[in-house]
Amino acid sequence: MIVSFLIYKSLELKRTYNTEVKRQLEHSKEFEKDILTEEDIKHLPEPGLTRRKLSLLFYCIN
Repeated sequence: MIVSFLIYKSLELKRTYNTEVKRQLEHSKEFEKDILTEEDIKHLPEPGLTRRKLSLLFYCIN
């Protein structure tokens, strides 16, 4: 009886997972694929670490 319950719950979990994945994939298709502009990313920090910052980081870690 316990084995049949575990099998049932396993199948239910798989079914729920598959349903949720399909729903999320459909939802993600609704978003437009816009091109980012400078205005969209101006609040973000500059990319990458300079050699100086990396050496300071490794110095602080050790």
